[in-house]
Amino acid sequence: MRFLLRGWICLQLLGAGVIVGAEFPDAFFAEYCFDCHDDLTQEAEVQLDNAIDLDWGKPETHHFFERVLDVVSDGAMPPKDEAHRPSKEESKALKEWLHRELLEHSKVGGTVL
Repeated sequence: MRFLLRGWICLQLLGAGVIVGAEFPDAFFAEYCFDCHDDLTQEAEVQLDNAIDLDWGKPETHHFFERVLDVVSDGAMPPKDEAHRPSKEESKALKEWLHRELLEHSKVGGTVL
């Protein structure tokens, strides 16, 4: 199911010149984020070049991606003064991917009746 959803999103974005395919979101991060958030730089203590390999079983991974979603959704990242910024479609695709991954890896809590 996840594969089909990714495929559908890729097809929707192909015509818009958006980074798509199996390499998304790695390609997005490489294109727009690694200058400041790779293993050498880690501005604001954020490293994105290993983001896809993070263990979703750890709570800090969920918190990390919530933080990424927040700054991307707020428009704080990439910074507005950056000359090379993602298109609206690319930003939307990243936000949708982050939201979907966060939902997929959220632990449902509550009381069983």
